[in-house]
Amino acid sequence: AVPTVVKARRSDTAENYSSPAMNSWMLIIGSGPNHLATATSDQRPMSFAWDLTERKYIELAASLQSPASEPAGFYGSFASVDRNNDYVDDLLYAGTVEGTEQTQAGRVKRLSLNASAPAFGLADGTARLSTLLDVGKPIVGRPAFIRSHAKNEDWLLFGTGRSFTVNDYLSVSEQRLFGVKDMDEADNTMELSSLVDATDIIVQADVLSGSRLVWDDQVNSDVIIDDVKLRTFEELFAFMDNKHGWYKKLHVD
Repeated sequence: AVPTVVKARRSDTAENYSSPAMNSWMLIIGSGPNHLATATSDQRPMSFAWDLTERKYIELAASLQSPASEPAGFYGSFASVDRNNDYVDDLLYAGTVEGTEQTQAGRVKRLSLNASAPAFGLADGTARLSTLLDVGKPIVGRPAFIRSHAKNEDWLLFGTGRSFTVNDYLSVSEQRLFGVKDMDEADNTMELSSLVDATDIIVQADVLSGSRLVWDDQVNSDVIIDDVKLRTFEELFAFMDNKHGWYKKLHVD
């Protein structure tokens, strides 16, 4: 798993960054497996923080470092996000790797930071940790945050799967790719059923009309979702306004 750096920089009154009013940098690290042969953990996932400015360890609030309600597992790679590009990071995302080699599980965790508090709210507990989505599969890679300016939406893209052991390489467990909206509902976990199964949706460019058609698995097979027939990519694009996102199953041969 890969750690991430969290920053908070604010200029002085002259909008100068040579002596900024705020200049905080922190390294966030997640725990790993404690059973190396199987790359599993029978302990709860834990996070750790190091103040890169003061060069000291930060004591995190117990509710954030390793909440008692968390199942056993460990963290995948972390991603830090500056949501509004003001040089102050607002969010952390990370997947978890839970379960066993044979019975895999995992979730996407969301940590809302408080830049006005010491250590971004991680020390005093004013930062908020929640589960964005329980996918039931391990998430090792760093989630990618994308801003859709066309629709004023925040999207998180990630995939599932693990490749630590020989059994992992031999596994035929179905994995998935996800694109989910972060609706800024920090304490609410979205349901997997609220996502659109986009596995068999294909997009075809119609050269004659210039339009983009959508089909279900094969050309001339209608895409029907929630009893709504969708004929073009534009219709599908608009339909997704009322959905939390999508997933695509990766077929195992």
